[in-house]
Amino acid sequence: MPADYEELEKRGIDVKGKIVIAKYGGSWRGIKPKVAAEKGAIGCLIYSDPEGDGYFHGDVYPKGAFKNDQGVQRGSVLDMPIYPGDPLTPGIGATKDAKRLERADATTLMTIPVLPIFTATPEPLLAALSGPVAPESWRGALPITYHIGPGPAKVHLQLEFDWKLTPIYNVIAMMKGGDYPDELGHPWQPPPTPG
Repeated sequence: MPADYEELEKRGIDVKGKIVIAKYGGSWRGIKPKVAAEKGAIGCLIYSDPEGDGYFHGDVYPKGAFKNDQGVQRGSVLDMPIYPGDPLTPGIGATKDAKRLERADATTLMTIPVLPIFTATPEPLLAALSGPVAPESWRGALPITYHIGPGPAKVHLQLEFDWKLTPIYNVIAMMKGGDYPDELGHPWQPPPTPG
């Protein structure tokens, strides 16, 4: 969040030219790389800390519903407040014949590489950070002392993208319950049947 960077700046920590590591939570995931880029970072790693979605809350998959250390959260980090949907076809469907922007002109794409990482991956990176102990609200449940950095850890972040056009499908199914087959669940309900 912007306030987190203000706190870093108060402590004399500058992210310019560095790769930022951020945990999910506190805001929408797309804010994290956007603000990191605005502050001069050259990359952003995002991870799910067990304190937010893991063993801190209960049993992890496959025994329970919480994320295990090989879990990774995926999802868009597009700058949605500008416009949602396909970044190359703002305001229209991304059909085969749709007029497309050049990627350099797509204002919703992040300007730095962003990568979600496994829950287990950040532990050695975070453990290598030095500097002051992180504020309590920044700490998680990994078995380390959380510091705010910088530190001696070296990270090489290289992403490859396949920008080819492919169809995507939304699969919608209705499953009748065994005990109450005529009751509809929440939050989705089918549209009323005409006539």
